[in-house]
Amino acid sequence: MNKKKTPVYMIGGLCVALVVVMIIMTAIIASGSFHLRKTRIVIKTGSDEKEYDGKPLTCDEWILSKGKISPEHTLEVDVRGEQTKAGVSDNVADVVIYDKGGMDVSDQYEIVVDAGKLEVTKKKITVQSYSSSKVYDGTEFSYRQAKLVKGRISRGHNLVTSDFASVSEPGIYPNTFVASVFDEEGNDISDRYEITYEYGELTIRYGSILIVSGSSTKEYDGTPLKDPSCEVAEGKLQNGHKIIMTATGTITTVGQCANIVSVSIVDEDGTDVTNRYDIIVNPGLLSVTPRTLVIRTHDVRRGLYSNPVTDDWELVEGELAPGDTLSIKTKQQYDRASEPGSWENSTVRVSVESSGTAGDLSNCYRIIGQYGRYEITE
Repeated sequence: MNKKKTPVYMIGGLCVALVVVMIIMTAIIASGSFHLRKTRIVIKTGSDEKEYDGKPLTCDEWILSKGKISPEHTLEVDVRGEQTKAGVSDNVADVVIYDKGGMDVSDQYEIVVDAGKLEVTKKKITVQSYSSSKVYDGTEFSYRQAKLVKGRISRGHNLVTSDFASVSEPGIYPNTFVASVFDEEGNDISDRYEITYEYGELTIRYGSILIVSGSSTKEYDGTPLKDPSCEVAEGKLQNGHKIIMTATGTITTVGQCANIVSVSIVDEDGTDVTNRYDIIVNPGLLSVTPRTLVIRTHDVRRGLYSNPVTDDWELVEGELAPGDTLSIKTKQQYDRASEPGSWENSTVRVSVESSGTAGDLSNCYRIIGQYGRYEITE
C-alpha cells in the first residue's frame, strides 16, 4: 500500500464524518428535539395592604431580582394586580422583552414572576345597642336602637340594624341585635367589615319599693349612735319574694349622718332578684349633739416673778364621756406678765383626748366658763 495516500484518506474520512454530524444536528433542531438553553430571569412584584375602603388596592412596584437581560434588549413589566374586597391576591404582572428593532424576544428567556401580595383587611367597626327598662306588665319588651361607637362606614354605605332582642319576663337581658352593611345598590357587603358588638341591657323590673330607715339623736357619750329600724313604706313584693334590709348608719362624734340601708331581695329559691326592683331608700338622720360642761377658773394672786399656778380650774357641772380627758390652759398659766395688774382668768386653750381615739374631741363638748380673776403683785 502506498503510504502517501494514507493522510488523504484520513482527512477525507473526517470531512465525511463532520458532514454526517451536521446533517444529524440539523435534523434534530428541525424536529424541535433540541433547544438552546434560555436565560432565566425573575421579576418580583411589590406587596401592600390596607383596610377596606371600597377602592382598589394596587402596587406597581417591581424589581429584577434574579438574572440579567442582554444589553441589546429592553424589559417591559406591566404590574396589573388589584384587590378591592377584603382578602388577599397575587400582584400579578405581564413581562415582555424587546430587541432593538422592537421585536418580541421574550421566548429567548425563561421568565418567572415572583408575585407579591395585595391584602385588603376588613374595616373594623363597633356597634352598640342602647339599654332600656320598664316595669313588669306581662307584655313583650324591646328597644330597637343602636349606634356606631367605633370606626367608620365608607361613603355611600349604609349601616342597618335588625333582629333586636325581645323579652317579657322580669330580669336583665342583653339587648342583642344584628348589624349589616349595604352599598348604594342595596347589596349586602357586611363581609367587608369586621363588626364587633356591644350589647346594652333590657331590664324588666317588678316595681318600685320605698324603704325608710329610722332617725335618732343623742348627746355625745363616746359610743356609736345606731338606729337599726327600717321598713318598706311603699310598694309591694312579688309572691314568694323576701326582702332583707339592715340599717347600717353609725356616728360617734358630734355631727350628722344618713342612716343608710343595705337591701337585698331573694325569690323562693334564694336567688338574688334585687336588681329587678327599683329600690328607693329614704334614709333617716343620725345626730350626735355636744355634751355640756361647766368649768370654773379660780381667783389667783401671785407675785410678778413667781411661777404660774397649774391647777387653777375645776369642772363644776356635767361629766366627761368615759375615757375622755379634759385639759385647760388658763390666761394665768399662759401669760407672762411684765408688770403688776389684775385680769379675768379666762380659758386660752381647751382640748379633750380619749383613749384609743386620735385627735382633739373638744368639739364634742359645749364648754361654759365661769371665770375668776388673777392678780399679779410686786
